[in-house]
Amino acid sequence: TEYLYAITPHSELGAKSFTGSFTSPLTDLTLDTTYYIRTYATLSDGSTVYGNEIQFTTPKLPKYRFNPGGSYKMKGYLKFK
Repeated sequence: TEYLYAITPHSELGAKSFTGSFTSPLTDLTLDTTYYIRTYATLSDGSTVYGNEIQFTTPKLPKYRFNPGGSYKMKGYLKFK
């Protein structure tokens, strides 16, 4: 079982995909962007079965003062039930 995420709904293979634990963080996401994520499995006959899709939106850049040329780091996690 793997999962993929993309910025368009109902994405299929070809988007970013990862094998393994669902606890690994998603990195390099864009601020104020809606992402769609779902699991999938490739069966022994070569067919692919997809799980339900969920969506989430990353937060907007907060209205804080920061130094030009500085950086802003955003951190978060998704939890599957």
